[in-house]
Amino acid sequence: MITGEQPSVLLIEDDAATREAFKDGLESYGYSGGSGRLQESRHIQVLAVFSEGDLFEGLRAGSLDPSVIMLSATFTERPVPETISQIKELKEDIPVVVVTANSTAELERGVRRVGIFYYMTLPARRDEIQQVTLSALRAAER
Repeated sequence: MITGEQPSVLLIEDDAATREAFKDGLESYGYSGGSGRLQESRHIQVLAVFSEGDLFEGLRAGSLDPSVIMLSATFTERPVPETISQIKELKEDIPVVVVTANSTAELERGVRRVGIFYYMTLPARRDEIQQVTLSALRAAER
């Protein structure tokens, strides 16, 4: 639940340029909670991890407690559905957005089966990234 706290997105993206574009687009976008209206006073905090080990260590220890996870399909060393399943074991209700530039029907079916919030193909428009993130933040509040 986000109430009273700064909403945060954990961005798990291996491509530095894509990571920075997402980060810039999200941090400048305010969020007001359930109404989804923009407010300059409440920005989205964007966190990042650079390895699968750091991701799971942080989630287990509680040093990472994001509102939403945006996961690159090329970030993980194992199949993406396995990574999502492990995330869901630690944070059952967290909205996970899978981001990929190399979409396949097999990948999409696999990640949808384990319960993702949204499947985003790149390149994505800035407004799509922001709208999906706001929808995921609203879902996280429920």
